[in-house]
Amino acid sequence: MNDADAIRNLVASYSLEADARNVAAWAALFADDGALILNGTVQGQGPADLHDWFAGRSMPAGYHMVANLRLDIQSDEATGVANFISVGVDNKVGARGMYRAVFVKRGNDWKIAEWRIEVA
Repeated sequence: MNDADAIRNLVASYSLEADARNVAAWAALFADDGALILNGTVQGQGPADLHDWFAGRSMPAGYHMVANLRLDIQSDEATGVANFISVGVDNKVGARGMYRAVFVKRGNDWKIAEWRIEVA
């Protein structure tokens, strides 16, 4: 699999694991120093911290959809930007906005170094 496809799979896994509430698998997508930033505020850094942050959050049932992913890959680091919407089980949009991310390659695996959520 090429790097672009591996990163696309990583982005898909972010939403799929979050929607399934598979907290351990979701947290494992982040690099050792990877951070999640929600509307400019750091929510956690590193898989263990992010695991605890996510496990302690209540999330409405539903799913996230990610679209228009644009990647810029430079060797073992990449940036990406995409639109997202979250849809509840009632089929109503719960949130929408942008994801802005930095990815790093560790060995053969891509990880999330920074995941910014900008809710519109």
